[in-house]
Amino acid sequence: MTVGRGRSFGDQEVKGILKVLNDTEFEMHKRGKYKEARWYYDKEVKKSFGEYLHWYLTTMTYPYNVPIRGCWSHKYEANGHMMGMHQDKYADSDNPKYEKNEYWTTTCLIEKSEDLSGGEIVLAGDSYEDYEKFQSRLKVVNLTEVGQTAVWNGNTVHGVSEITNGYRWVFVVYKVLE
Repeated sequence: MTVGRGRSFGDQEVKGILKVLNDTEFEMHKRGKYKEARWYYDKEVKKSFGEYLHWYLTTMTYPYNVPIRGCWSHKYEANGHMMGMHQDKYADSDNPKYEKNEYWTTTCLIEKSEDLSGGEIVLAGDSYEDYEKFQSRLKVVNLTEVGQTAVWNGNTVHGVSEITNGYRWVFVVYKVLE
């Protein structure tokens, strides 16, 4: 399991990302629990976020200076919003080209309510093989300040705890080492 805090995003960059997100129509996620927006590959990210933010996201998210595979955003709100435990390595399982490559996720807290409770990132190692081992590896990362980031690889089992009060808005950058 490779996890940790990433480089924090600056105020200017958070505001720029928020401007794009506020001008974007979010669609209901396939599980129907929350709305999301997605941008695929470098070209679409550059077109949507502009030259500067594209450069910033490419440079400031791990692995550094690697093309962006995609970005997405969720706004988690009270009354049950959460994300169950999963791995990202299967996101392109229909494309054999990506099966053996290494995925990296950087998630950034873009906005939150003052009364936020819950919404912590829960990380649990690189497999589900044994429940007792799985439980012993649990790590919680709580992004409390706007701009803070967390980074993990695609093998890391992760999720987001339930939001019990307020809301938490995140922006995620997804990269692949080929």
